[in-house]
Amino acid sequence: MAYGDWKFTLRGSGDFANGTLPNGEDGAPRLNSSLSDPLTGSGDFCREFAMVSNNAARVVAEISSSVSGGLFTEVPSTKAISVRASLRSSNTTTAFNMFVGVGAKLDEDGVTNQNYTPRGYSVYLGDDSSASGNNKLVLSMRDTTSVQKSVLMSGTYGSDTWHHVRMDVTPIGTIQDRIEVYTGSAEGGNSWELVHTEIVLNTDPHFIPWGESGEGEIGYFAAAPDAFTPLKKLHIDNFEAYVVDV
Repeated sequence: MAYGDWKFTLRGSGDFANGTLPNGEDGAPRLNSSLSDPLTGSGDFCREFAMVSNNAARVVAEISSSVSGGLFTEVPSTKAISVRASLRSSNTTTAFNMFVGVGAKLDEDGVTNQNYTPRGYSVYLGDDSSASGNNKLVLSMRDTTSVQKSVLMSGTYGSDTWHHVRMDVTPIGTIQDRIEVYTGSAEGGNSWELVHTEIVLNTDPHFIPWGESGEGEIGYFAAAPDAFTPLKKLHIDNFEAYVVDV
């Protein structure tokens, strides 16, 4: 990922008890060529998140409000959001709360449990308590720790393999959001297959309002558990974000 193309505000392991990540909260650069089944044509480096033994941790990276005059924060209901990335996760066989994903209308401070996805709408690869083990692609809509709807996408998502995903969030007036999840070639590009459409009504408990002060960010996140030998790893590359007029 051309990490320098974006400026992120990191909400990481320091927010949580027993949470540490090696190489800092923004992970570590990893040569794509050093991975099995590497990406090609996507630049030399991806970003890697791995665990320090016996310390579960989560990091949320939100596009800074200084980017493009705040275009990617406090997004109003006159805009639609598209966020995309290539994701990769080691395999798990039971629920270990390990996942990497992208999100929109995020508010990291709204959910401070390191084993949960952030507040907002997100699509992730991996496993959490809703996925019940093994790598899956999941749409998560979470307001608070206790209010969430998760939808498992159909298909097979192999371990230690890159998967290119996209999530579009479009307001329909002021009464509902349309969330569309796509998958595409692992190498990126603009060839997409729609795999799920979700309508969230403004009366649903997991609806996230538009234009919230200090909230509504766009970014990515990673969470990795302890108790793995060898330690499992998560990777992200090809991060993209777009905000356009409805």
